[in-house]
Amino acid sequence: MLLAVCLLVGCKSQTKEEMVHEGEQLIQQGNPLGAIVLLNSALEKDSNYVEARYQLGLAYMKGGKLDKAEKELRKVRLQDPGRQQVRLDLASIYIATQRLDEAFEEVSKYEQDNLESSLSREYVGRIQAMRNDFVQAEQSLLEAIELDAKNVSARLALVQVYMHLKWDGEARSQLAAAIKASPRNKNAYYMLASLEGSQDRKAEALAAYRQVNAIDANDVGALYMTGMLSLDSGDAAVAQRIADDLRKRFASHPAGPRLAGMIHYVQGDYESAANELRISLQEMSDLGGYYFLGLTEYRLERYELALNQFQRALDIYPGHVQSRLMVSMTMLRQGRVDDCIYQIQKVLQGDDQNAMAHNIIGSAYLAKGEYDRAMEHLDRAIGLDPSLADAHMKKGLFNLSRGDNAGAEIELSRAVDAAPEVLNTRFLLASLYLRQQNFTGATKALQEGLEGTAEDALLYNYLAAAYFAQKKPDEAVLALEKAKAAKPDFFAPYFNLANYYMSIDQRQKAVDEYQAVLKLDPKQIKALISLAALQEILGDSEAARAGYQSARNTGSPEGFLAQAGYLMRNREEAKVAEVVESAYVAYPAHPGILELRGRLQMQQKKTEEAVKMFQSLEKFKPGAGLPLVIASWLQGGEKEKALSLARQQIDSQPDAGSGYLLMAAVHQNLGATDKAEAILKQGIAAARDASLLSLQLGAFYAGTGRTDQAIETLSALQKAAPNFVQATFALGAVYDQAGNKRKAVDLYRDVLAKAEGHTAALNNLAYLYAENYGSPDEGLVLAIKAFRNEPTNPGILDTLGYVLLKNGRVEEAVNVLNKAAELLPNVAAVRLHQGQALMAAGKSAEARQALQATVESGKGPEAEQASRLLDSLK
Repeated sequence: MLLAVCLLVGCKSQTKEEMVHEGEQLIQQGNPLGAIVLLNSALEKDSNYVEARYQLGLAYMKGGKLDKAEKELRKVRLQDPGRQQVRLDLASIYIATQRLDEAFEEVSKYEQDNLESSLSREYVGRIQAMRNDFVQAEQSLLEAIELDAKNVSARLALVQVYMHLKWDGEARSQLAAAIKASPRNKNAYYMLASLEGSQDRKAEALAAYRQVNAIDANDVGALYMTGMLSLDSGDAAVAQRIADDLRKRFASHPAGPRLAGMIHYVQGDYESAANELRISLQEMSDLGGYYFLGLTEYRLERYELALNQFQRALDIYPGHVQSRLMVSMTMLRQGRVDDCIYQIQKVLQGDDQNAMAHNIIGSAYLAKGEYDRAMEHLDRAIGLDPSLADAHMKKGLFNLSRGDNAGAEIELSRAVDAAPEVLNTRFLLASLYLRQQNFTGATKALQEGLEGTAEDALLYNYLAAAYFAQKKPDEAVLALEKAKAAKPDFFAPYFNLANYYMSIDQRQKAVDEYQAVLKLDPKQIKALISLAALQEILGDSEAARAGYQSARNTGSPEGFLAQAGYLMRNREEAKVAEVVESAYVAYPAHPGILELRGRLQMQQKKTEEAVKMFQSLEKFKPGAGLPLVIASWLQGGEKEKALSLARQQIDSQPDAGSGYLLMAAVHQNLGATDKAEAILKQGIAAARDASLLSLQLGAFYAGTGRTDQAIETLSALQKAAPNFVQATFALGAVYDQAGNKRKAVDLYRDVLAKAEGHTAALNNLAYLYAENYGSPDEGLVLAIKAFRNEPTNPGILDTLGYVLLKNGRVEEAVNVLNKAAELLPNVAAVRLHQGQALMAAGKSAEARQALQATVESGKGPEAEQASRLLDSLK
């Protein structure tokens, strides 16, 4: 008010031109409020003075009063239509208020009437970036910089684009240029701090925030982040000094108590932490504040208060995974096990790769006594993140995981010592030891947990895995029998024993294990399907048919699909259709049933019906249906529909990979391989997560004979995302195809260590083991697992039959390979394997027929081998 009075007093003696000139100077000096007073006074003297009104609009912009700025600038345009700069000023307001169509219209008209300027190109780039069109945004911003190398704001906008694309090198280069051009630009240092933080370079991020404070000692945000990073680096004393300084100089600002609360939290003074965090939330009600207050209440065992805070964090951002994980952990502590499971299932629906989520839901199933489910999730947890328990035991301020197996082992050991009754910690430790092939450590950790209770069943089951890994089958079988005795309704030991008996050709014992499960639970779907599959392999068609019917009679979707697969292998098309229709009536939203029904309609050339089915599949399993819609249209000759759908996906979600994958698939199907490669590369540059696109590019190179490029692409992807098992498998498959079988074996094993049910890895590794790159009996166990996963896949049938043959089980091999040959009559490898099995069974005439079909299939190693075998038969 004093400033305004002084200005008004001075205004009486000034001309309107002097007032505008002084107003401009105040804007440049960072005093827009003072400028507003002067410029309004100038307009009081002459309401038609355009320059005063224009400068008033700019002053309102600088002061953050965008609605008033827009109003004044619109008046300027009416008074002076030729003042083109107003278009860019209005565009700046529209960009700030997210009105992108209006902003783009103003800039477009400016560029139509004038030569492109650096600022106009910058605004176009910003608009494109906000629309997630990062490829075009980069081009526009580069043009802005080319027009004016000193345009720092364009460089910083380009940095944001590069950071979004995770092009850290390019971002760093532009930041260096921006800082050189404008050494006191705080925004540049803020971005640098963000970039360094994203790469876990905490010391460098800290230095960047300190540089902000060197430019502006009163920048509270930079002071706060300096304190947080100092605390994270273990320097609580520095953090405390900053917290005290914030409270002294900015007493009403919430940053001081927020930082103080975090310091108390790290130091274990949770009561003081809670008080400070509550104070900060009065003025700064943000996600981080509620989340850390929730953690504090959780530490104080005030679980209902903790739930309230985590829920407030989720109200602000429903997608905050850490808050939902803590909600579930809190519920587990309260004994609300089903509620805990419900919350975790929400997390896993969005991200099935979340190791902590699998750990928590595994613990919940343990609490319910559902050990089969518990073991599945706990194994998955440690497979996804071997250092998980380290993060779990040290879950605190930043929940950081170093990926340090040795460190994880130490922390886990301490955790077991401190709380031996916490079973999931012991299992995580044992699982880690098994993956490290530290069998002595695994055995000791498990044996020390045995207490003569039902929970021993899980420990014995893990012990059996350790014994099998050490080639000690007798001890393993004994451990599994003890597991069954400790908890008879824990079914994993029965299935493990059945697998073992199958591998050593003790078929009846395997059957007995499945029947023991069914005696306890006649509708246990896994046992029903496994027993039926075993009977099918043994050639007992009547028992197999009855077994699959029993699986269907459970009314489960797995039962319907298993029976449909059996009927498909036996070419009983009419019965397949009946089963699939019944399944669809019972489960109209089940992805597996929708896909199978759609594929059957594709086979019958019912394109329209198949498309509808795959569109339904897309609703219930996003990403699975659209590729099949594309395939249906292409099969029906409707390539324009396929291209249009792919374009729509790219236009609607330019930063997602799905549209580019679809477009590449269309081009590949149409034989336009150059276009397919180009669209995949375009997608990799534009997508937020380009993993699937890089995977597809590697597969594309492999399929077009560019093995070196395939290996280079997939190796880079595997290095960047070691837990992305699809990339590891694809790399293994390329090495396999290129003849480097040893390397392929290692990669397939790596896949199974992280995803033990990966069907293709099970299948390929089983085949290589049969080819003397491993143990044939282990190969048989793998082949049976693959067959159980995908019993309708004729390629897996072929592998199973070949592995049976290599294990000397000729009769079973003939049964299986005859079926594979019926389904794939023109595949040379399948007919060769069939011929080899028939020869081993002494069926020379039938063998000759199969081998002749192999020879007639064309040139290749299979045809040459078949020719030699025919000569031997003659």
